[in-house]
Amino acid sequence: VTVRRIGSSRAAITFGVTIAYLLGVGMSAGDLQHGMTRTLLLIEPRRGSYLAACLAASAIVGAALGILAAGTAAVSRPLVGVGTPFPEGVLTVLGGAAAGAGYAVMGLAIGVLVANQIGAASVGLLYTLVAEPLISQQSYGVYVKLPGGAREALVRHTSVTQHIPTQPIGLLTLSIWAVVVFAIAAVVYRRRDIT
Repeated sequence: VTVRRIGSSRAAITFGVTIAYLLGVGMSAGDLQHGMTRTLLLIEPRRGSYLAACLAASAIVGAALGILAAGTAAVSRPLVGVGTPFPEGVLTVLGGAAAGAGYAVMGLAIGVLVANQIGAASVGLLYTLVAEPLISQQSYGVYVKLPGGAREALVRHTSVTQHIPTQPIGLLTLSIWAVVVFAIAAVVYRRRDIT
C-alpha cells in the first residue's frame, strides 16, 4: 500500500511538470504556428528580447506549476498515512519548482524547434510518458542522466532498488538539458524566416 501511495505523489509531480512543458510549448509553438510572432516582432524587432521574455515567463509559470504539484504531493502524503517531515516537504516543493521551470523552458525550446503545437506536444508526451519509462526499465544508469531522472532527484524520490542522485545533481542535470535545448532553439529561432 505504501508503494502505491508514494507512486501517487510521483505521478502528481510528473503530471505537474508535464503541464509545465505543455504550457512552454504553447508559448512558443502557438505563437509561431498562428502568426502571432510576426506581429510581436513588428512591435519589438529584436528577437533576443522576445525570446528572453518568453524564457522568463515560461520559467516563472513552470516553477509555479512545479510548486503546486510538489506541494500537493507533499501535503497529501500525511493524509494517506505516509509522513513527510517538514524539511523534506520544503525540499520537495523547491525541487518541484526547479523541475517545473526546467520542463517549461524545455517545452518552450521544443516548441521553437518544431514550430507546431501538436507536433511539439506529441514529442514531449511520447518522450516523458513512453520513452523515459522504457529507458528506466532497461538502464537506470542512463535514465538518471535524462530529464526524468533529474526530476526524480529534484523531488527527492526514493528507491530501495535503484540509486537516485542527490537533489543538487538533479538540478545540475536538468539545468544542463534545459540550457542546451534552449541554446539550440535560440540559434534556430534567430535564423528562422517568420513570414
